[in-house]
Amino acid sequence: MNPQMPNPPQGMPPNPGLPPVAPSSGGQQPFQPPYQQLAGKPASGKKHHPWGLIIALVVFVLAFLGSSGFGFWAYAQMQDYKNNVDEKVAVAVDAAVKQAEETKEKEFLERSKSPYKKYKGPATFGAVEITYPRTWAATVSEASGNTPVSGYFHPDYVPGPKSETAFALRVEVLEQPYDRILGSYDANAKKGTIKVAPFKAKRVPSVLGARIDGEIEKGFQGSSILLPLRDKTIRITTLSGKSFGADFNKVVLENLIFTP
Repeated sequence: MNPQMPNPPQGMPPNPGLPPVAPSSGGQQPFQPPYQQLAGKPASGKKHHPWGLIIALVVFVLAFLGSSGFGFWAYAQMQDYKNNVDEKVAVAVDAAVKQAEETKEKEFLERSKSPYKKYKGPATFGAVEITYPRTWAATVSEASGNTPVSGYFHPDYVPGPKSETAFALRVEVLEQPYDRILGSYDANAKKGTIKVAPFKAKRVPSVLGARIDGEIEKGFQGSSILLPLRDKTIRITTLSGKSFGADFNKVVLENLIFTP
């Protein structure tokens, strides 16, 4: 017993404020902490990610950038128009005037082609009648060798046959029969440089012939019409479909007449 400590009163525990400790079997009391700490438990539940907020924010940013970009573009266009309005008006006026002049020139050229001219070949060779624009010149040779009728037609004047000109129109009556002339195009048709299709003249529908489009001659893209004429063949050709195709189809072929 500590001489400085008085005896505790009867019925009071030796250490007031602490819970009593049960005596161990060995007679010694085990050490007990003055108080017991309570460990906190983490809150249960799933983590919630604000995906809706993130998506909305991204959409807003993209929309803002898009509208800003459009605004800058519109502003730049407005400034460009403001600073160059006179030049732009002048360019637009020049383009409109040029277009109007080209349209008038085309209309004048079309009007100048009529009234059309006509060529009619010998009755012995089918009396082939060709209608062509009056702005074209013509030279025709009749009853010569294997080509009883050989004619060249071209705007303004007719160059020589050996001039390598893309003639507007070539008219021939050949001594060879139709099947032989048509067969001479087989090789090019197989190569794919030309296309062959049936053809009937609008004013002579009883005769079935052939139309050939493509590289009619080496280096010349055009069209050729073959028509049987008894033991002979009529061949009508343009060597430049791009320049003379419209006249070839609408004037020459639309008005073609011959005696089968």
